[in-house]
Amino acid sequence: MWLDIAIATSLIVWVVGGLVALNPLPKESTRDMKDYLNKIKHWVDRPWEIAFYAILVLSIATIGLLYTAGRVDSLVIVGGVTAMLAGIVGRQAPEGTLVREIAPELIGIAIGVVAIDQLYQIRLEQQDKKAIIRQIGSRSNDFALEAIRLSREQWLLFDGSLRGASIGAANLKGADFAPISLETGGLWEASLEGIDLGMANLQGANFMDANLQGAFLAGANLEGAYLVGANLPHVNLWEANLKGSYLMQANFEGADLGSCNFEGADLSESNLMGAFLGSSNLNNADLQNAVYNNGTAWPSNFDPTQAGAVNWDELSLHEREEWKARYPYSGIFK
Repeated sequence: MWLDIAIATSLIVWVVGGLVALNPLPKESTRDMKDYLNKIKHWVDRPWEIAFYAILVLSIATIGLLYTAGRVDSLVIVGGVTAMLAGIVGRQAPEGTLVREIAPELIGIAIGVVAIDQLYQIRLEQQDKKAIIRQIGSRSNDFALEAIRLSREQWLLFDGSLRGASIGAANLKGADFAPISLETGGLWEASLEGIDLGMANLQGANFMDANLQGAFLAGANLEGAYLVGANLPHVNLWEANLKGSYLMQANFEGADLGSCNFEGADLSESNLMGAFLGSSNLNNADLQNAVYNNGTAWPSNFDPTQAGAVNWDELSLHEREEWKARYPYSGIFK
């Protein structure tokens, strides 16, 4: 602390001394009080000059303190703000003075510095996002879960940053992709459209209400995962393990669910219209009020009606309206 004060004081002394030496003050003798009063009057009559030099002195002292404190990242902003303030004050100086002449240049420098700093910050944010997304794909569960936590804090799960990301073989066991609750009370859903999570370990992961449209999850381990209300149209879950998973009210329209393990999974009120479930294991799966149509492909010798599923194509318009009123949160409304 004392070192910082000493450096700042020395900077102020050097700057003030240099400015006094260069300033065109009256050259009369300063031996008596009258000369000193004349000098004071000279400065009082030129307040813009006092302000201009004060800004420079204070900024140099601030830069010195920031540098000694290791806050190099703040130097650019301080320099830009200093140039802007000095330029504005300099515009108040009389025509023909040096301060007035350099004022426009100082303002231009300030604008350029601030713009460059903003572009640099944007680039750093983009690099940080890419690094976090790469970390999500880590085979180390601890590293991957930490990346998910950072993604939630920076809203990467909800602003589309993970759309189309390739993080196959990631170990995301226990990851939480559920919507976060903002202080305003609004709910934000994870946006993971087209994401590549093939062969990923997602055991017990929470994708409640997440948007996984067109995602690639072939061979992924989703045992015990929560996908309640998730939007999964045209998703590829070929040979995925969904044993004991919670898939209530999820939308699987047109999805590839071939050779999946749905043993003990809860698919109640889900939307399976146009989905392919050939060779899938549906032992003890709950399909109560799940909706399918004539385009749905089931495993051989499997009777969806007996399992409690409803063929939408066989319902009359009246029956459909009644069904919608009874099950308003069904996956067909995603």
